[in-house]
Amino acid sequence: MIRERWWRRWIASLAWCALMVGLSSCGNVSGTMEPEQFFTLSVSGLAGKDQYTFEGNSGIVLPAGVRVHALSYRGEISGHSRMKVQLSGDGDGTGGSSGVGLLSSTDEWRAVPQKGADQWAHVRGEHESNVKAKTSAGAQASVRARSWSEDSWSNINPVERLERIRDAAKRVSYDENNGDDRYRVVRIILDGAAAKKDWSDRIQSEWLTATGNQALLATSNKVKGNAWQTAYAEADKQLQAMLQSLEAETTITLKADRRSMLPHHITEQSKLHFVSEGQAREEFYTSEVTFGDY
Repeated sequence: MIRERWWRRWIASLAWCALMVGLSSCGNVSGTMEPEQFFTLSVSGLAGKDQYTFEGNSGIVLPAGVRVHALSYRGEISGHSRMKVQLSGDGDGTGGSSGVGLLSSTDEWRAVPQKGADQWAHVRGEHESNVKAKTSAGAQASVRARSWSEDSWSNINPVERLERIRDAAKRVSYDENNGDDRYRVVRIILDGAAAKKDWSDRIQSEWLTATGNQALLATSNKVKGNAWQTAYAEADKQLQAMLQSLEAETTITLKADRRSMLPHHITEQSKLHFVSEGQAREEFYTSEVTFGDY
């Protein structure tokens, strides 16, 4: 099954290359192309490349202008399915946000083909650790704790992100290119329901990771474990209430080469509205990525 999927990907890549040859010989065909088609071909072109690099940053901006959860990264794709990423930012080592200053890591990932967006599996990183905890039967279990970098990257991987945007409900249009005719600029606005689901999934993923690591540690002490379960149940109740009230607006801008259609620069901006502890709150998420070395 996996081999079959890679054959499909290879055929799709070959077809894309053939299309690019046709476009090169027929002038600027992309000039008359519908914006959604241009965006789809841009994502397909990126997926078909064997190697390239990318560099970016992301973070959440509070209404007061304070930037939190700031991350910066540099990555390289090689052999079509291998990814190496250098990641640095704020965190507490378990995907949380209490912060212990600047953390950094170098990790490797491998693409796992599947229907829709490919999943990138963590292969290894600098900060892997094992946590030993007693199970209910009294035996000791050794489990590799997910690293801060692993959990952070799973939510912002720009390669996987583009494929998920491609498959989401959205509106796509062309935008101004600031007079640079080498590029076309596409603006993507996720539908409200799609933006809410996207952010709900990302928040739930971080929550489950953070609480999962703490639960593993709590199992070594029955009293501590009981207290943790009580606190978890209350916190989870509050989180679910917050997610129910969540409204999200997400806009992505893609700048791609006019002829090859390969992505050059991507920006994403999201505005989140929700109710927490009875108070209406608002946060802003921003990210940008630059691709190169195709």
